[in-house]
Amino acid sequence: MASSPLIRSYASKRALRALVKSTLRTISDESLASQSLKCMQTILTLPEYLSSTRISVYLSMPHREIQTHHLLEHAFANGKEVFVPYIHKNPSAASPTTTTTTTATTPKEKAVEAEKGKDKDARDTPPNLMDMLHLPSLSAYLSLPRDSWGIPTLPSTAPSEARNSLSVEEGESRGLDIVILPGVAFGTDGRRLGHGKGYYDYWLQRCSESMNPSGVEGKRRMPVLVGTALEEQVFGEGEVPVDGKDWLVDVLVTGDGRVVRRPGSLVCGAVVL
Repeated sequence: MASSPLIRSYASKRALRALVKSTLRTISDESLASQSLKCMQTILTLPEYLSSTRISVYLSMPHREIQTHHLLEHAFANGKEVFVPYIHKNPSAASPTTTTTTTATTPKEKAVEAEKGKDKDARDTPPNLMDMLHLPSLSAYLSLPRDSWGIPTLPSTAPSEARNSLSVEEGESRGLDIVILPGVAFGTDGRRLGHGKGYYDYWLQRCSESMNPSGVEGKRRMPVLVGTALEEQVFGEGEVPVDGKDWLVDVLVTGDGRVVRRPGSLVCGAVVL
């Protein structure tokens, strides 16, 4: 019997992640630096960035993805409010001791349920949450300690000290204008494959639930999603596997300076055809 489309999708996601990660290990420091600079310089020319006042930028690890420090320097120098990802425990997640019943009996059935369970943990009730917290200055960014991946990381006190982009307290109701996000692979049709934890997909779902659907001035709107990709991370239309919970990016900026806009996305209020 052929496997279901859902399980084929999971298998192809794993295969593509493995393929891309293997390729990224071969990228030289010179290529990484050159592509990162070209990508960041291109983002600085985007109308979505130029018109933004509140942005989210991921803090890059020192290898295997587009580096963002050039963009952060520019954003701070130009008075933009910068928010960065912060990962923390999800208080609503099930306890590690929680058990679930299963009707699976054969090894194949158990494997199918395990795959479903992984997806549920990642995006239905994830054990960890990502929030976008305010980073006040370039000096604050430069002083951040690095985690085991080499990524600059906010301290554990950040949730109680820094503003949250989803907060509605003290007039914080506008949300973010633009989100710069990484990924393992991107399609020229806006598809994005992440690392499998579901951090961005779940945060975007929460963001969507908090927005004002009518888009009235002064109310929360969904930010423009801009993906960054090394040339080795870019694939053609339909080549990046996704499912119903995966969010598409509006704009993809690549390491060779290309800007690929997804048909149907908004560009400063106009629909891309």
